[in-house]
Amino acid sequence: MCGLLADEHADAHLRVLVQICTGPRWCDIWTALNVPHYSFADFNLSQGISDLVLWQFCQAESLLLVTANRNGRGSDSLDVTIRTHGTATSLPVLTIADERLMLVDRGYAERAGIRLLEILLDLDEFRGTGRLFLPAMPA
Repeated sequence: MCGLLADEHADAHLRVLVQICTGPRWCDIWTALNVPHYSFADFNLSQGISDLVLWQFCQAESLLLVTANRNGRGSDSLDVTIRTHGTATSLPVLTIADERLMLVDRGYAERAGIRLLEILLDLDEFRGTGRLFLPAMPA
């Protein structure tokens, strides 16, 4: 099973997700999945690490990156990195669709937590998708 790594600006967001997933409603599923979760400090990753290096690290360490604000600017941006280096077996990046709402709206956070569990339960189906949003963006 893969672990979860909070991006340098997503520690609070990952804590909220874990809180939702370990609550009474989803605790049995979360426990069965046994998903470790980490911060940059756990791996001595430096603040400001490039998107390319971070993505490569996550792929090598079997970590799903949880991010709130990595953008598509620059030749080593997360979007360019995924398009250039992603394969059919690459782990997806999990992006908080609205980073503010995640921290202030319990219903929104609950939907994001459910989406996270759906992804974790069927992770192989999501390999190669690039970026997934928590919660899912409307079609």
